[in-house]
Amino acid sequence: QEPPARAWQSEEPAPPAPKVAERVFEPPPSRLVEVLEREDAAFDRLLAGIVDSARPHVNARTDRAAAQSIVANAIDGLLREEDVTASPDMRRRLEAAALSELCGLGLIDRLWSDHTIHAIFVNGPSAIHVERSGVVARVEERFRDPAHLAGLLARLAPRPANGVAEF
Repeated sequence: QEPPARAWQSEEPAPPAPKVAERVFEPPPSRLVEVLEREDAAFDRLLAGIVDSARPHVNARTDRAAAQSIVANAIDGLLREEDVTASPDMRRRLEAAALSELCGLGLIDRLWSDHTIHAIFVNGPSAIHVERSGVVARVEERFRDPAHLAGLLARLAPRPANGVAEF
């Protein structure tokens, strides 16, 4: 009777397994699904709550100091309500973003702060393009929803009869 067959084993030790970076296992970017990082999602959620809370108290005649006070109170109230602690840096970012949303151009302000951008084209809440050095490209930034974009447009100009507003 023959001995059971065994795989041949070398006398040399097996080479170590190759090291593979973790990013290799990340899925490719999707044009259909966008997943925010946890901190970004929390920031966006808090910002939306602060803006919703402060908006009834801020109008075109509100001066900057009063608007800052209203936003600071809205931040305090929302953080208490949500039982969330925010670092001084996060509070500063929330205040600046909320003031931009309420008194400025919000998302457009953030895009214009990039000095390489020469033009901004908005064709809907999630269809935003910019022109840099003669090249038009889509950006990742987007408005929260159609109402967010409509609110900004209502502050800028009366509703145009043909549906196209140029600035």
